Parts: sequence; C-alpha cells; structure tokens
Amino acid sequence: MDKEAALHLPHREALVKLAALLLGASLAACGATPKQVASPLPEDSKPPTGPPPHVLWSELEGNVKQITVNSEDATQVAAIKQTLAPEIGKPLDRKRLRGELASMLGTKSVADATASAVQLEDGIELVVNVTSQPALHALTAHEVGGKELALPSQLATATGLPLDPGLLDAVVGQLREQYLAKGFTDVHATWTQTPSGANSKTTDVTIEVTPGAASSITTIEMKGNAHAKKADLMKAIGTNLAEKAAWSSEAVDHATLALTAYYYDHGYLNVTIDPPKPAGAATSAVFTIVEGDQYRIGKLSVTNASPAEAAKYIAFIGAKTGDIFNRSKLQAGILKIQEVVKAPVEPVTKLDTKKKTLDIELQLPKSPA
Repeated sequence: MDKEAALHLPHREALVKLAALLLGASLAACGATPKQVASPLPEDSKPPTGPPPHVLWSELEGNVKQITVNSEDATQVAAIKQTLAPEIGKPLDRKRLRGELASMLGTKSVADATASAVQLEDGIELVVNVTSQPALHALTAHEVGGKELALPSQLATATGLPLDPGLLDAVVGQLREQYLAKGFTDVHATWTQTPSGANSKTTDVTIEVTPGAASSITTIEMKGNAHAKKADLMKAIGTNLAEKAAWSSEAVDHATLALTAYYYDHGYLNVTIDPPKPAGAATSAVFTIVEGDQYRIGKLSVTNASPAEAAKYIAFIGAKTGDIFNRSKLQAGILKIQEVVKAPVEPVTKLDTKKKTLDIELQLPKSPA
C-alpha cells in the first residue's frame, strides 16, 4: 500500500507559514494533518465503513528514491530537480525540505509549491507540484486619493512576463525613498495584485503610496548651548543639515552626531542632545542641549613601556595634565602609537566627578619574554 503525506507553503505568506511549520503548527508536514488514503480491498469484499486510515510523514520508510516535479514551466522542472537532487539516497528530512521549498518560493517565477511523499516498495518518492507566477497584465501606481505616479524605467518591459515580487518590492522601496527625500517621513507604500478578469494566468498590479504630511526645515536653532556659540555649532554641523530644505531624518541624525562630537572635543563628556522631530509642516529644527560639566585631563600614563617610550607616546596625544579633554586628539594620538608598536592600544579611563578630571591609561601589549 502506498503511503502519502503533504507539505504546503503558499506564495504570499510563505515565510510566515514556514515559521509555523518549524514550530510544529497545523501543516501536514509536521504530522498534525495526515493525508487520508484508502486501503486495498480483496475483490470479494465490500468497502469498509468509517473513515480511511491516516498516514503520517513519520510512517514513511526508507531513503528518497526518486523525485517528480509537476509544473507547466519546463525550465522550473529542471531547476527544481537540480535543487532537490541532494535528497536522493537520503532519509526524508522535513526540516531540510522546508528550507528547499522556501528557496523555490524565492525565485521570481514560482508562486506556490506543494511537496508530497509517496511510500514505494524500495524507498520514498518526493512529488513537488509547482504553480507558476501569473503573467503581468497591467501595472499602475498612484497616491491614495491622488495623482498617478510615473513608474521606474526597469518596469518598462515587465508586462507580459511572469510576476516578479522581488522587482516590485524594489520599486516600492524606490518610490518610498523619493517621498522621504521630499520630507514625507510617514510615507507608506505597498503593492497588491488581482486576477485580470476571469483569466487566472494573468494579473494586474497596483502600487499605492500614502504620503502623509510633508515636513520641512525653516531654520536651525540651538537651545541650552551656554558654553558654545551657535556659529561654532553650525560650523560643526556643516553640510549635514540645511535650512529651508525638506526634512531628512538621516540628516538630523548626522547633525546630532556632529554636535555631540563637538562637545566631546571640548571636554563635555556627559553632554546629551535631544534632536528635533518632524512636525508635518514647515518649522524650525531645534536641538535641545544639556551640556553637563566640562572635564580636563588628569593623570596620563602608559603601561608596558619604558619611561622614555611612555613620554614619547604621551607626546603623540598632543595634550598634558590639566588640558581640556579632546576626544579627537586622543583618538589621533592612539592611532600614531599603534603605527609605532604595530599592535592595538587600549585606552582605560577613570572619571573623577568631583575634580572634573579624566585619568587616561594607555595599555600597550606586553613584550614577548
């Protein structure tokens, strides 16, 4: 008697259902929903009453003997047989099979893949049924309740070819980036497909963009900068952020990092900067700064070096005890030391909040004995 079991991963929710499979959810591959088959009957007997016997994947015996692929696309048959070829001669491994089905669904021409297994006298036959992606009939893009959108050039030749979800995802990403560059920080974009009339072999795709409200920057302002001039802070920002421009979250992040670096180079080690948020309108970008205390360099020392070498390496830092701490100078000095010793140098610091000092110990690697 042949025994049969099935593993199914549908196209659009393939990854979700793959995760469910791995957690032992409701698919037949996990043995929760077995395939029903009828038992062979003697010629002189009557059909039995009641449900037919259940057959689980776990009941299949032997190694994979052969693989059958059913698809309307001959190129898919060859490609999938090649993907599954390593299964020949091995015991059935449902976890590995799930991964192989997932890789099939990652190709642009496969919409659905169903795997079943049949018990043979001398092993197991794997049967894979493949549903091809429908051909793209029409493609449109528009804003929700608004204008039609021009499509990127790479879609010019997509009509008539099998639907390519990866290409559509990339196009949706490009459209979203275009809106972000114009200050639409809450933009949402997606694509959907519907059958073209009664023909299930072709599909229409619609890309829909919900822009949200645009934000823009009128001026850049500083709040709380008691020990730094605005002109110096604007110089630190440089071209990272501009006034009278569309809002850019990335530009604001870069500007915040630049302001933080400025304060670190002027001894304000505990500075915090609250960056502005997009307002969905044209507004000032206000950076709220809490400077904290200014710190100076305390003790400077070098381990695993002679006094003469330690003095030379400390000179690379370009600072001495009592100077205002400058992170950029410290980093540049460490790089110079590493060039000389040809090894990493680890700075160990100790903060004294009462004295407002920072001790710095440069740990060099130990010399071989």
